Amino acid sequence: MTSPSAPPSDEPVQRELAPDEIAVDSYVMKKNVRGTRKDPRASTQEQWLMKVEAVRDRKHFTIHADRAHFLKYKVGDRVRVRYKVGNYTGTVWDATIED
Repeated sequence: MTSPSAPPSDEPVQRELAPDEIAVDSYVMKKNVRGTRKDPRASTQEQWLMKVEAVRDRKHFTIHADRAHFLKYKVGDRVRVRYKVGNYTGTVWDATIED
């Protein structure tokens, strides 16, 4: 007889980083993969990256934005950003600009 399992939730799974893993720009990867073609941030498509600093807690992180948002905002502009922070590492996950 099998025991009933919990239904899957919409929240991402939180786990501790392994000794050979690092978190870069909200991606978790092996240390030796960073900067290579196996880097999960590597893509053949154009990416519009915005560096953001949170006013309240001075966190720095990168947002993957669409071209319209990238061209709309300039250095020093204030934008509203929604983001999630990991429980164990404090890493910023899933950051988006709110209109």
